[in-house]
Amino acid sequence: MRAGYKQTEVGVIPEDWRESKIGEHLASPIRNGYSPVCPDTTTGLWILSLAAVTHQGFNPAGVKPAPLRNPRVHDFVLTPDDLVVSRSNTPERVVCEKSAEQKPSRFQGLAAHRDC
Repeated sequence: MRAGYKQTEVGVIPEDWRESKIGEHLASPIRNGYSPVCPDTTTGLWILSLAAVTHQGFNPAGVKPAPLRNPRVHDFVLTPDDLVVSRSNTPERVVCEKSAEQKPSRFQGLAAHRDC
């Protein structure tokens, strides 16, 4: 094993990382998303579909226009450092970090683990 790394239950990680459950790092519990009926025309606000989370990270082709007159949509707007979890038959894609700003994330050093 390379110097500066260690073997853990979740795999090889840097020595200064620690294994932990994702829930220990969240400001609020993970909650379900929302899938409204979307318009065919662009509204300027976007909904992530399951196709937006890929093995390579975020896929911009996996978004659809959000209905602006639906008040529930605004409860699901992503903010910097939000954590997007896809759980629909995609266990290999459990964690995808969304950081809108290029700044250190509060999730930096977190080893992804499927047991939230």
